[in-house]
Amino acid sequence: MSQKHSTAIGTPSEVAMLNYAATLINVHKCRQEYEDVAFEIPFNSKRKWHLKIIRMGVQGEEAEYRLFIKGASEVLAKMCSQILTKNGIKEFGRNKGIEELEAAYTEFANGGHRVIGFAQTTFRAPVDVEFSLDVGNVPLNGLIFLGVCAIMDPPREKTKEAINSCKTAGIKVFMVTGDHQLTACAIARQIGLIDENGGKIEIKNGGENNLPEEEGKPWEFDPKNDWAVVQGQQISRLTAEQWDQLILKKNSVVFARTTPEQKLFIVEQCQKRKQIIAMTGDGVNDAPALKKAEIGIAMGSGSEVAKQAADIVLIDDNFSSIVQAVKEGRAMYENIKKLLAYTMPHSFPEVWPIIINFCFGMPVGITALQILSIDLGTEIFPGISLANEKPEGDVMARPPRAVNKVLISNGLLAYSYIYTGQIQSLGCFLAYCYVFWCKGINILDLPFSALNCWKKGGDIFKSNGLEFSVEQQLLIGRQATSAWQMGIVFGQFFNIWSARTRRISLFRHGFCSNQALIKALIIELILINCYVYLPGLNEFLGGAAIPWQCWVVVAAVGIFINIYNEIRKYFIRHYPKNKIVRLFKW
Repeated sequence: MSQKHSTAIGTPSEVAMLNYAATLINVHKCRQEYEDVAFEIPFNSKRKWHLKIIRMGVQGEEAEYRLFIKGASEVLAKMCSQILTKNGIKEFGRNKGIEELEAAYTEFANGGHRVIGFAQTTFRAPVDVEFSLDVGNVPLNGLIFLGVCAIMDPPREKTKEAINSCKTAGIKVFMVTGDHQLTACAIARQIGLIDENGGKIEIKNGGENNLPEEEGKPWEFDPKNDWAVVQGQQISRLTAEQWDQLILKKNSVVFARTTPEQKLFIVEQCQKRKQIIAMTGDGVNDAPALKKAEIGIAMGSGSEVAKQAADIVLIDDNFSSIVQAVKEGRAMYENIKKLLAYTMPHSFPEVWPIIINFCFGMPVGITALQILSIDLGTEIFPGISLANEKPEGDVMARPPRAVNKVLISNGLLAYSYIYTGQIQSLGCFLAYCYVFWCKGINILDLPFSALNCWKKGGDIFKSNGLEFSVEQQLLIGRQATSAWQMGIVFGQFFNIWSARTRRISLFRHGFCSNQALIKALIIELILINCYVYLPGLNEFLGGAAIPWQCWVVVAAVGIFINIYNEIRKYFIRHYPKNKIVRLFKW
């Protein structure tokens, strides 16, 4: 803590304790009294305590030292033989004060508090002594238990909502913490990770100074629950079958009093069972697990080592941000599929004119410039606008997709090329034929007529007793190509409405929810009208003005596509596992 600015720097727990101490004593004066630090052992997840030895005074060749230690209360209790009370120092052990401490500990922990114990002792040693755990000159037994500090770090408001969203989305949430099982379970209840009606956990002790260090209980693997609680000391004793049950059968698991090595081991066990892991962490010791997980997520307030090991840094340290990122990720994946479902179908209507001209000798259905005007003109803006499509209402109610699931599935190919693409081709062909029909030409006279007619220097074309000069043929041919061009673009106008959702009805999703799409479709309609009716431009593209009835023909086919897709989505929503219905999913 800076003396000038009173700014505390450190872990949240350290800062909380320091700020509380500052309300009781003069922290700076206290530090000056205990500034001669002779030895220190930092906290780690294995020892679960932090120790300091202060040199209090020197008398000849000896000095008086005071050892201070804080950490997990159940660990410190085993080091203590005495306890400080309001009536002085008393013996500490079974039936000698530990029951009261146990009761207080359980009450705090079941309330979601992180309980930290404190102990001390005073001893004499040579002035020049070098303390070391290896040498054994650091007293770790016979200490005086001072008391406990309960720290409350309440979950953020949206965490419970985020946990519920994960459960709905088929995402399993495992809490891996160094906190005591009581505290971990209390927090897990508060955020909805485990059953709120499960009752408080009671600790039963069987040995001297065995403060809340629990053994395995039958309810932890109760098949009736979709959650489980495992203490760190149990992890090494779990069998492969128990790991299968935990990871594959339980939706939520709380791992309490874990070490960094155990966190890494948990990640590895999940990966062995083909699970995709997103791991969060903030400490140096979390780095191996963050590195091992498919997605390592470091807290913005965490250590630099954790940030370097992670793939993502969570700036706001908020779990709900991860869930929101999952939703956005699913929406992006969905929108890519929707873009493909929109752009792929129009490939077939662009190919069919070439086929009927080359194989059946009918007049050209579309020119190269008209194809370019579609692919580089009318298709661009609607396709881009799909990036702004909001997620469907049930996007977080679907299970995660399989790892081996491809983006362009057989269902998407069938939708694009067999269903929608062919129906659009039919609409284009009908509009194309209508141009000839309205001129009095029998459609059956068109096959193989392009060998000698419908080109400069060609023969006079005859049909239904009518004769058409070369100039008339060229004009009708240009109108036919414009009709086919319009059929593709106007057909896509209807197709994009269906492509906006994969499962949800468009009426529920909303017609005007994507304003970028509305603007893009307006631009698309303006462009196609310019292509067809603007003198000079239509001639440059190889087309000519067409009758309004052609638009009606294509609109009828487009509406049919929309109705077909609404029916298809209805069956997908209500009969998702039906084998026939699954053939129509993409």
